[in-house]
Amino acid sequence: MELRIIKTEEQYQRYLIEVERLAAHDPDPASENGGRLELLAQLVEVYEKARFKFRKPGPVEGNLFRMEEQGLRQKDIAETRGKRPRE
Repeated sequence: MELRIIKTEEQYQRYLIEVERLAAHDPDPASENGGRLELLAQLVEVYEKARFKFRKPGPVEGNLFRMEEQGLRQKDIAETRGKRPRE
């Protein structure tokens, strides 16, 4: 497979499969396969950054996400700050 800039979803999928195949063998970075893996990974990364744009969360959204992720409630956070939550 000749490597080119990824322009289609089909190319992207083919490159992902090749990245997975090469990564499974954990090639030496100085080897031919190691260089190929590095190049494929960079091409995939560039395509993903252009194709899959995510809005960065604001501070409140970020805090709420982190609280949910850790199973925390407002009460738990208030205790760490020495304040009682509003009731």
